[in-house]
Amino acid sequence: MLKRFLTAIPLIILVLLGIFFTSMEAFAILSALVFLYAAFEWGRLSGLKLKGQLLYLSTTLLAFIFLGFTHAFFILSLTAVWWLFSIILLFRFNRAPTHYKNLHSSIPRFLNLFFSILIISAAWLGLNTLRLGHAGPVFLLFNLLIVWASDTGAYFAGKYAGKHFLAPQISPKKTVEGVLGGLIASLFVAGGEALYLNLTCLPAIKFILLGVIAGGACMVGDLYESMLKRIHHVKDSGAIFPGHGGLLDRVDGLLAATPFFTLGVLYSPQMKIPGFFA
Repeated sequence: MLKRFLTAIPLIILVLLGIFFTSMEAFAILSALVFLYAAFEWGRLSGLKLKGQLLYLSTTLLAFIFLGFTHAFFILSLTAVWWLFSIILLFRFNRAPTHYKNLHSSIPRFLNLFFSILIISAAWLGLNTLRLGHAGPVFLLFNLLIVWASDTGAYFAGKYAGKHFLAPQISPKKTVEGVLGGLIASLFVAGGEALYLNLTCLPAIKFILLGVIAGGACMVGDLYESMLKRIHHVKDSGAIFPGHGGLLDRVDGLLAATPFFTLGVLYSPQMKIPGFFA
């Protein structure tokens, strides 16, 4: 626990520096590098060798460039639909007999890699879209705070009050109480953000609901990556962060939460952005 905390502090500081003290172009490049490394870990987790990794990462980079010129709403909506569909995959995998727990029992590897490119590039697009919006880095920080709150709330609620297992065949330690803790933490953080924005009653309720949805999506992303690790019999996606595992282990919830949160923010009249390169 102490190692996780000591590792998290400098990471949070670096993230905040990147959000508030870099240009739009620099942030786009730095965030692309971060997500490309997450893609590298996803490819390695999926069993790709050198040539496959090069093709996979090149395709992901091209997706970043292409999505920079597209309308964010369509891509983020498509990704949100995928995350909703992934709940069915998680349910099926958790219920499947042990000897059927391979990649093809859930989703073929080709489709897994194809959708991973969509997932990773859409999250990158969502973060950059938020940063370009009328409030600048503020909504981007709000998105991260909800993800961190969901993750932290689920961890502590599961650790100290968890009794009913959520998906034991996917992640044996995750509990229903952990889910409730994550949702409650997301609710309180979103409520604080609504107060900061000085929203009136109805917009505040909508914003808090958005925070809860994003917090729930965060846990779906965490479970999805846990399913991939279970399929390939690995504990972590990597070992880049002491006590935290790989980069993908740190951003799995962010990948799922960002499309939902960004879509909610895009409904604001001030956020009409055709594409952040446009």
